[in-house]
Amino acid sequence: MILVISVMAVLIVLSTLVAGMTTQSLGQTSSVRASVQSLAAAEAGVDYVAAQLTGTNACQASYSNPAVANAPVFTATVQYSLSATGNTWASCPIGSAAAVRIKIVSQGSAINRGVATQSARDTRKVEVIYGYTPSSPITASGGAMYSYNAGTFNSFRVLSSTSVGDVMIKKGTLSCTESSLVQGKVYVAEGDAVLNNACQVTGDIWAKGLLTLQSGLIGGNALSASTGESTFGPDTRVGGFVDLAGTAFTSASRCPSPNNGWDENGYRCAIKQTIATGTVTFRDATVQAPVVPDWLDYGFVPSTWTSAGFQILPWPTSVNNGANVCNVDVTFQASTFFTGTFVPMSVPTVWDTRTACPGGLTLVSGTLNWQMKTDIAFIENKVTIQGLNVTSSDSTAKRLWFITPDSNLTNRVPDCPAGGGASAVNTTTVINAPVVAMVYTPCGMSNSSNSWRGQLYGSKVDFNSNSSLTFVPVGMPGANLSTGTTGSSGGSGGVLGSELSSRDLNG
Repeated sequence: MILVISVMAVLIVLSTLVAGMTTQSLGQTSSVRASVQSLAAAEAGVDYVAAQLTGTNACQASYSNPAVANAPVFTATVQYSLSATGNTWASCPIGSAAAVRIKIVSQGSAINRGVATQSARDTRKVEVIYGYTPSSPITASGGAMYSYNAGTFNSFRVLSSTSVGDVMIKKGTLSCTESSLVQGKVYVAEGDAVLNNACQVTGDIWAKGLLTLQSGLIGGNALSASTGESTFGPDTRVGGFVDLAGTAFTSASRCPSPNNGWDENGYRCAIKQTIATGTVTFRDATVQAPVVPDWLDYGFVPSTWTSAGFQILPWPTSVNNGANVCNVDVTFQASTFFTGTFVPMSVPTVWDTRTACPGGLTLVSGTLNWQMKTDIAFIENKVTIQGLNVTSSDSTAKRLWFITPDSNLTNRVPDCPAGGGASAVNTTTVINAPVVAMVYTPCGMSNSSNSWRGQLYGSKVDFNSNSSLTFVPVGMPGANLSTGTTGSSGGSGGVLGSELSSRDLNG
């Protein structure tokens, strides 16, 4: 009996030992399998992110495996460095930063996990660093103001900063009927130019049509390609020459005989004697109309913006407190979206508001003090701005765009989109340095009692009641405002370079 018990005890010990060895073997086998799977998933994550960055997509802070059946499971973080050496990194997006290296850290997870406590290799992490050529910046172009159709210019100022603030009118007659100032040149491509009541232009005034300068002050030259008769009031002053394809009338004091008559010689002499500092030339067949670019047909092409380092987000269709999302008033400003997402936004962002606000976006309140932390663009059917005070969160320049896309991109004339309307920049709106802002609209716009800093580009731009535009070039990605063409002067996507280093972070 004792012998039987002893044999059974030995068998139990052997069975336990064999079971333990089998379990250990299974655990080790599953661990190896999990290690292979998790490492493959981590490497797949690196490859996936690299492929995204090789295209036109903007760099994101994190990525995960796409929703595809049996796809490797991974999560990856992406950082960039402004230096070719060292260990200083910042999380993507890159925006306008001049990044020269990209670091991808990818963690892969095994589909079949280890068993029998062998879970250490269920996840693996790898790091790969690439060289990087950053996206090119948005090249600023164009003048201070472009108006396809001549608008109303009353009591306004176009001021120069580091660049001369030229005003360009494609069609119609420019009429300045109240005291105004343009610190730059004025070009009227297909109409007349009428300056009354102490309107001042520090540069040239140049029109295809007639010049009617009743009491203006021209710092540069006065040119007209019209063969008709222009008019120079006795209180007008021209700091340069007068060159006309036609003739001119003036009631200024007559010259001494024999040029004291009321004829061409008398008018020419009187203009030279009283009005113009330089030469006065009539019937000059070489005078041509000024060159003003055709209308720029600008649509919203997402890849153009992502190539310039922007992310594109939809404007919300609702917010937590039930505020009208299309009216950025005091109620909307109390929403968690505004305080928690919009105001802290530090990534260059395009907000597409057209679905949420087909009738346009309104930024109206007592005063909206917006401290920008990054570049922001609004894509809208129209915008109404009043009481907006914009500053930068630091000393670096921030760019702000309000863009109504043209509905026909092939005809070189402004076409207001369905549901679109004229934009307005009204009372107490101030764009403060170093922020610059631009409005582009094929639907027209008005300005009243504001202080804008940047550029305006519209089918018809009106100025009323002490409006001010300080010219600072802004531009738009994929557009050349100086030539009225697309496909240039925009940002080009960054280029992922060769692999610089690779390492397993699991030890």
